Amino acid sequence: MTKLAQALDHLDVALQRLEHAIDSRERLTQADRSQLESELQALRAAYQALQGEARSVYSRIDQVIARLKAAVEV
Repeated sequence: MTKLAQALDHLDVALQRLEHAIDSRERLTQADRSQLESELQALRAAYQALQGEARSVYSRIDQVIARLKAAVEV
């Protein structure tokens, strides 16, 4: 085999390895993106639930303050 043919074979092997690495990286990136999207949805749901709880607590605190004001005025 000539040096040129050997060099072309080495280049072909290197390109195949590079293509395989790129494919692997793309699959990992897609998996990471899917996982992050799932986590984001879960966090949004938790945020909504916490907002509801915060509204409830705020309402109860507001009622307590109103009762305290009424008690002080008497």
